[in-house]
Amino acid sequence: GNKDVEFSLLPARTSRVRAGVFLLARRVVSSAMIREHSRFRFAWDVAVVVAIAASLFLIPLRTVFGLTLFASQSALLQAFDLVLLTDILLNFFTSYRRHGVEEVSPKRTAMRYLRTMFVVDVLANIPVHYALLAEQGGLAHAVLLLRLLRLVRFLALFKTWERRSWSIAGYLRLFKLAVTIGVAMHAIACAWFLSAQLGGFPPDSWIARRGLIDASPVTHYIQSLYWTVITMTTVGYGDIS
Repeated sequence: GNKDVEFSLLPARTSRVRAGVFLLARRVVSSAMIREHSRFRFAWDVAVVVAIAASLFLIPLRTVFGLTLFASQSALLQAFDLVLLTDILLNFFTSYRRHGVEEVSPKRTAMRYLRTMFVVDVLANIPVHYALLAEQGGLAHAVLLLRLLRLVRFLALFKTWERRSWSIAGYLRLFKLAVTIGVAMHAIACAWFLSAQLGGFPPDSWIARRGLIDASPVTHYIQSLYWTVITMTTVGYGDIS
């Protein structure tokens, strides 16, 4: 009789244990959530902005022009990539505002990130770039175009900061505009040089007509950037003199 009672109590005890473990796990996950207004999140977002801005400048220089500005550039780019890959993980555990109320549910936070920025972040930060470091063909340039998607994350962070900081929102917009224009000029300069490079610098290309085929990568970039600035400011469209 006593043994039958003990066996009958086992399912109930097991259910309580499972419920307790579930609640404990839920509390642990909830405690691991990063509040959107925390100092850590702000400091991390600043690091992400720096990593994006620097990588959008350095990666095209190396991929298009074969230009390395300093000895530790590769190590620095790898560190930036690690920061941005880690950011993808942290975004699953960062709270957000929903109808003016901070949402701290791990499940809802993760689902929201999957529906919004996850695909863009993954495409912008896939690590296949390292397998193409020595590649100068179409694959390397395709990966380079994917890296430009990092600008989406950059703009999203500034939009969040503008929403929170009413007193300095104007300054943030000006800084965002300046960086966006700078990235656009840099990208167009790289594309301008790439248009001649992909054709093997034919005789009718601007590089050949200027006698710059054997020029240094720095000269190639300066000439490309000069054409971009002159064209975008409408001072002298198409002038490469």
